Amino acid sequence: MSNVAENSGRLSTCVGKTLAQVRLESEENHYPITSDDIYHWDACPLCSNKEIKRISDVTLNKTITFFSTDICQSCLHLFRSVSPRAEWFVARWKQISTGELSVYNLALEEKRRVRYELYYGLLHKYKKSGLLLDVGAAYGSGTSVFLQRGFQVEALEPEHDRAEYIRQACKIDVHACTLEDFEPGKKKYDVILFSHCLEHLNNPRDALLQLKSWLNADGVIYLEIPIAWKVVDWQDSMFMAHKHNFTEKNIRKLVADAGFDVLDSYLIPDNDAPFCNLALILQPSENPVVSTDRLVDPAQFSEADLEGMYRIGLPVNPQGRSALRFNVPHITNFYHILKSDRRNCKFDGEYVTYESGSK
Repeated sequence: MSNVAENSGRLSTCVGKTLAQVRLESEENHYPITSDDIYHWDACPLCSNKEIKRISDVTLNKTITFFSTDICQSCLHLFRSVSPRAEWFVARWKQISTGELSVYNLALEEKRRVRYELYYGLLHKYKKSGLLLDVGAAYGSGTSVFLQRGFQVEALEPEHDRAEYIRQACKIDVHACTLEDFEPGKKKYDVILFSHCLEHLNNPRDALLQLKSWLNADGVIYLEIPIAWKVVDWQDSMFMAHKHNFTEKNIRKLVADAGFDVLDSYLIPDNDAPFCNLALILQPSENPVVSTDRLVDPAQFSEADLEGMYRIGLPVNPQGRSALRFNVPHITNFYHILKSDRRNCKFDGEYVTYESGSK
């Protein structure tokens, strides 16, 4: 379909941005993984339907499948049915920690600050002050925007080096843990910023219900996520940072199922990328309505359209196999599996295989 063709190569931009935020010790750094590090979904995490179809597998030395992508044949949600657990990623963050009190990419943080200025403008008509939680705050440059405008702010950031920078350099209260482990006690927030986080979490439904329990009755959540049509191509099969790729249709249904009304929706330009992300301003509701005024989805789309995106730019021809199977010699980046020349691969009749010498 035209949506797929015109956005070819879009994930490469997303991948590059993600890698720019990660310290890599060397090209040869390998990240170990065992079966104990892996979780499995046997049903759609959005609608609980068990009729799911495999799109791709990634296997380590043809012995352990540690990353798989499926599509729900009911709601058409794209998700990782096999993936490393959150604890594995926490261990990898510790592995790359330097203990330095510094921002890794100043230009990226300036762009984050500008983006949060936009968030403030969008949220100002709903909340002009109050207690705010920024989930996935990185180095706090965005959180500081709201602090400077009179909000009482807290940050939630699981990566140790970033959390320490927020605490010591930005002078902002920070919770250095994952969202799943965070317990605010009796505290309630007026605003929760949840930008580019939901797609990284194992269970998006539970995450939204968790946020709702932390929110005042008249509080709001700013949710921003990429939409599948704009970011997915063949590389997504190896992009471990994202656990979900939403369509606008299924994310709007998910937020309603979690008990939220959509107060406003926007398309937000992505930094240095040729696409926009979807932003929704949410508020708890006793009788939520599924909003239908979609901004991103094609008027009609099918399972085949979504599956087809995983063939865009594929450097080999797997001869019509319904599910792609990738084999890698090691994990050299815990966000995108291999930090390598991804063109250096071959199809052996069963696997798309990468050579050990790829760079």
